[in-house]
Amino acid sequence: MSARLTHPVPPAAETLDSRPWPLRASDFDPAGHVGNTIHWAAVEDVLTQSAALPVTAGLEYHRPVLPGQQPRLVTASAGGLAWAWLLADTQRLASARLAFPSSGP
Repeated sequence: MSARLTHPVPPAAETLDSRPWPLRASDFDPAGHVGNTIHWAAVEDVLTQSAALPVTAGLEYHRPVLPGQQPRLVTASAGGLAWAWLLADTQRLASARLAFPSSGP
């Protein structure tokens, strides 16, 4: 296990699926932090686009999700991999890499 972040930045915006990822007040604890479940919920949303289950899934946390932010969920897939990024403007909040069996997503 490594603490080094390895996921790439999203590719050019015109090649991606992007949609708002709304946050609710209940997503934040009293200290203003979101739990891991918010990030994994975005990954689960990506999985609804696939008939297969991934063989591996990895999530990286780049920046905290803050109250008042309006993140976007950006996704891309190619070559048996699916990627998801939670972005606030151009900043990566979190990224996920899903690897699928050779039959792909």
